[in-house]
Amino acid sequence: MISCGVSPWGKARCESWAGNAARSYTEVYLTSVYGWRQRGGRCHWRRVGEAAQGRQLAIITAWNPGSVPTSPWQNRRRQGTLRASLRKHKKTFWPAWGGLGTWWEEGLALPDISCAEACDWAARFQQNAFLWLDGRRTWLVFVA
Repeated sequence: MISCGVSPWGKARCESWAGNAARSYTEVYLTSVYGWRQRGGRCHWRRVGEAAQGRQLAIITAWNPGSVPTSPWQNRRRQGTLRASLRKHKKTFWPAWGGLGTWWEEGLALPDISCAEACDWAARFQQNAFLWLDGRRTWLVFVA
């Protein structure tokens, strides 16, 4: 696992994580499956720790800030705000999902983004973690 935070100079940084995140959330994050679909393409599915098969992207969401369950209409509104913000910054994104069993959240897959920048976006939308594919491996990145 990886953790990212902001240095005293205001720059996001990512590093190996050996801390104690909320165990119940961590277990859900680690056992969930995450997927995305490029325009006109097929779905790609990954779990934390699996090979990234050359893919580099982040999956972030605006749903359930701080891992607190939020109403469906609030989640849709927050997700719309995330999409609008990404468009304003001219970011490419594709639809994405993450979940386990009966629990699923919408997300957005962002190709061509650094781990530090993805951390900034996740923090803006009060997320505890996001998925990061570095080309070799699929990581769960905690937002500090």
